[in-house]
Amino acid sequence: MSSAAPWNSQQYLQTWAEALAALLKEVSGASFSAEVLPSEEIPVLQVLVGNGIWTRMVAGKSLSGEQAFLISQADAARLAQLQDGEPDGARKTFSEEDAPALSAFFARLAEAAATSLKKQADGECEFRVVGVEKPGWMAAIKSGLRLTSVGSPPLLVFLQIDPPLTALLGGSPPRSEQPAAARPTPAVSSPAPAAASTATPPQDPGNLGLLLDVALNATLRFGESQMLLKDILELRSGSVVELGSQIADPVDLVVAGKVIAMGEVVVVSGNYGLRTKKIASWEQRMDSLTA
Repeated sequence: MSSAAPWNSQQYLQTWAEALAALLKEVSGASFSAEVLPSEEIPVLQVLVGNGIWTRMVAGKSLSGEQAFLISQADAARLAQLQDGEPDGARKTFSEEDAPALSAFFARLAEAAATSLKKQADGECEFRVVGVEKPGWMAAIKSGLRLTSVGSPPLLVFLQIDPPLTALLGGSPPRSEQPAAARPTPAVSSPAPAAASTATPPQDPGNLGLLLDVALNATLRFGESQMLLKDILELRSGSVVELGSQIADPVDLVVAGKVIAMGEVVVVSGNYGLRTKKIASWEQRMDSLTA
């Protein structure tokens, strides 16, 4: 089946990237460069877009199957405002009122990509936006698109394609989606001490450069307490709230709602700080980004 496919998967992905760049130029007036991300960056991209906005499409005519796009809520707000003719950056957050504009943007993208694909090969195709929920099927291809323009933050798009559409494209999952045994495994001369695993990242963490500038809120938690509403309403200046921790207990460092380290409070140049005594493993700290 793959030999008869009018498009291959890489050509197909590049067509969507270029169609998106052309549409962004049309709605914003700025030039964008398009890039299909290498496979090793896909897991990091999926973390970046995280709890974002999905757009599902169904392919028709010479193609059949589904694909789904995931973008961050910030990028979803950008696309909605550009679709409505507003300057880039006018909206900071995505709301339900932005959903129709975002769907209209992706409908225009679907039409532009279908037109480009028809020109590349003698194969009619069409795409329809059918929903904004997370797809329920298992993706055969996971890919990513990065759109960059001078003076504005990059637009990151996570793209999934279902098995029926992948088969018609003659495609195969990116290397990062293949079994781990197919990739070379670094030789280990001797087992590392257990303590080292709590601070040393794996040999192959992927391209973490995309994550290094992501801002996260870090909080020191001294303890917790459950209170009745009537007791909260009775609080006054000078009231004491008893926490469920002893004075000598370590303080928690909480990032993205998860405890990643414990230690003791110190004062640094007049500010509170934390001297870490125990830290979560590298994997546990990465998990805090995907929650």
